[in-house]
Amino acid sequence: MIEEGEHRRWFDHAVRDPNRLLLLGTDSDKKVGMVRFERSRPEQWEVSIVVAPELRGRKLSFELLGKAVQYFFSLHPEASLLAEIKRYNTASHQLFSSSGFVREPDDCELVRYTFVQKVNK
Repeated sequence: MIEEGEHRRWFDHAVRDPNRLLLLGTDSDKKVGMVRFERSRPEQWEVSIVVAPELRGRKLSFELLGKAVQYFFSLHPEASLLAEIKRYNTASHQLFSSSGFVREPDDCELVRYTFVQKVNK
């Protein structure tokens, strides 16, 4: 288990890091979850999502991810997103594929989904 002080230091560093974006989702003052974006290459960011355990199964992740992706692209319109999901995590596969992410060909433990925003020029 991570100690509270250690977690606070990590969080303080994370919110100041220009290569990381943490978005917290709430619903009626309840903490729903967090979507994390972390730059892996100059124009590619990894995305992950976590929903509060007591709120899982209520279909909140789709709205949380959708709003987070929309906000992310308002800040980084030229970027692309990458999500790596364990092969057996069927709920995450369903979430990312139904949110506009495209599954990449794979042959390993992690399945990769990408999302590239179409920019009107």
